[in-house]
Amino acid sequence: MTRLSSITIAAALLASALPAVPVLAAADGIIRVAYGDLNLTSENGQAALTDRVRRAADKLCLVGQVRGLDQTLGCRKDVMTTTAPQIAMAIQNATVRFADAGSTIVVALR
Repeated sequence: MTRLSSITIAAALLASALPAVPVLAAADGIIRVAYGDLNLTSENGQAALTDRVRRAADKLCLVGQVRGLDQTLGCRKDVMTTTAPQIAMAIQNATVRFADAGSTIVVALR
């Protein structure tokens, strides 16, 4: 089996193993991650939000792409870096137990 085939198969297996991310809308290079069900005043809620965004980033960086591991990890790092201010704002604004039901974070490729 060629190296490219192995990478493609590994990427497909990884993408299919990722748990579902609560998505309100998806378009080319963009996923909106819902977090209205999370308690962002708790560490568990904050960790769950970060995990959802990370899984969305993984999907964006893997779906339809034939990339090497370094490119995939670099893509995820870039997406997480650009999304970090939205995560921080959501947590900062969490003054009630749960966020508004329509609350989303936009996860996008640059």
